[in-house]
Amino acid sequence: MTTTWKISSPVTDYTGEVAGCAFARGRYEGPASTGALNYFRGAGYRVEKVEAEPAEAPAPAETPAKTFADDPKIAPAGNASEKDWRRHALAIGATEDQVKDLGRDQLRELAAKVAKDKEQKA
Repeated sequence: MTTTWKISSPVTDYTGEVAGCAFARGRYEGPASTGALNYFRGAGYRVEKVEAEPAEAPAPAETPAKTFADDPKIAPAGNASEKDWRRHALAIGATEDQVKDLGRDQLRELAAKVAKDKEQKA
């Protein structure tokens, strides 16, 4: 990254080139060599380093939503296995007796009922 300088001439209306820097109405803004900067400072020019605008910070990475794989209290996909639906139903409060003889679709229905009952109690 090239450093940018703001240089003001002691002659406020000077337009022209000095030490490789093109002035307009006594001002120059851009890169300058070390030799040019030394000359300007010694000859009474005002020399300021321009602070670069900080680059825009990258957007924080979105945290992916939790899924059943992260937390069994989160409902699995509708077509998940019977085993996953059983695990989910138990995690949200169903009992072993409630889930023992149920198939996948019945476990989904039970899980929905358990979740709804919990929601109503809260």
